[in-house]
Amino acid sequence: MTDLITVDNDGQIKTIPEAEQNYNNVKYLITKEDNPNPILICVTVALCIVLLYYIYVLYYKIDLSGKWVDKHKEAYKIYHNKWNDKLLIYKDKKIIEIGYLNGSALYIKNSSNKQKMGVLNKNNIYWFSGDIWKKPSEL
Repeated sequence: MTDLITVDNDGQIKTIPEAEQNYNNVKYLITKEDNPNPILICVTVALCIVLLYYIYVLYYKIDLSGKWVDKHKEAYKIYHNKWNDKLLIYKDKKIIEIGYLNGSALYIKNSSNKQKMGVLNKNNIYWFSGDIWKKPSEL
């Protein structure tokens, strides 16, 4: 490779040595923007996290909704909102208790402001009062 002869902005003839040409080529390759914009990377990661959470809530999170029966054969219907873990417990089509699920622990408050706690274990609800609720398919 030989020196490059160019004309600069002032109209002067200028020679660029081979080493400077190589330096400019390498500098261009290094500073060339092949990497995506960091904002695009952050948005992509955030969307992936939201998508994974959405899949987790819809397919893997515990759902307590359905009919439950206690040891006295009284039927209760639980509505469980999986997005915020709120629970509504119905008996005879009337809301009797409202609460929430925290992990596998149930915290319930009934209409007379009495609190009730239970634990979900092996798809049974074990209340601290000694009562056990089961789904009818498991009876």
